[in-house]
Amino acid sequence: MGCYKITGHIPLKQAALPSDVILDNKDLDNCVYWQMDKASILEDLIDRLVIDWGKGAIQWWNNAKTEKEVLYILPRVSEFEFVSYDKVLLPFKTLEVIVTNSKEHKEWKNKLSAVAGIYLITDVSTGKHYVGSASGADGGIWARWSDYVKTKHGGNIKLMELINAIPDYYNNFQFSILDVFPIKRDLSDILKYEALYKKKLCSIQFGLNGN
Repeated sequence: MGCYKITGHIPLKQAALPSDVILDNKDLDNCVYWQMDKASILEDLIDRLVIDWGKGAIQWWNNAKTEKEVLYILPRVSEFEFVSYDKVLLPFKTLEVIVTNSKEHKEWKNKLSAVAGIYLITDVSTGKHYVGSASGADGGIWARWSDYVKTKHGGNIKLMELINAIPDYYNNFQFSILDVFPIKRDLSDILKYEALYKKKLCSIQFGLNGN
C-alpha cells in the first residue's frame, strides 16, 4: 500500500516475474515492467483512506487523473496493543510515542487514566529499580507517566542525577506496573503499598529511590 513514483520501465521478460506468475499466450514484446519507488506522500493515510474505486473495480489500476470520492478515513490504530496492566512493559521510547500521540493510542490513555497504582522504572543498563506511585488526584498512571515523557526524570533526584551526567540516559528506563487500585483509592493506602514494594525490591538500599 502507498503512493509510488514511476522512475522508468524495462522490457518485460518471463524471467523478471515471480515463478508463480506465468503469462501464457501473451505477446511480451508489447509489455513493459514498470520501475517504481515508494513515495512519502500520503503515507500517514496508508490502511486508513477509503475511496470509491468506481465502475472499473476489476482493474488494479485507473488513470491518475480520474477523480475518486473519499468515503471515509479510518482513525489511526496503535501499533502497541494494550493487553492488561500486569503485562505493561514499555521502554522509554515506546512510552514517549504512546503519550505524545494520545489520539492514536486512545486505549492506552483510557486504561492508564482509569487507575491509580504502583509503577516500576528499571534501569536496564544496571538493573536498578525505582518504585513510584500515582494517585487518582494526580490523574492516574497516565498523568504520572506523561510527566516522565515531558521531563525525562519525573522530578526524582537519582534519575535527575543520571540524566545530568548523560543527557539521553533516560533511554535506559523501562516502565512497568506493579499494582493498580481504583482511581478513588485513598492516597495513604497507595503510599503504604509503595513503601512495601520499595522494601520488597530493596530499591532504597540498592536502587534508585532516595527514600
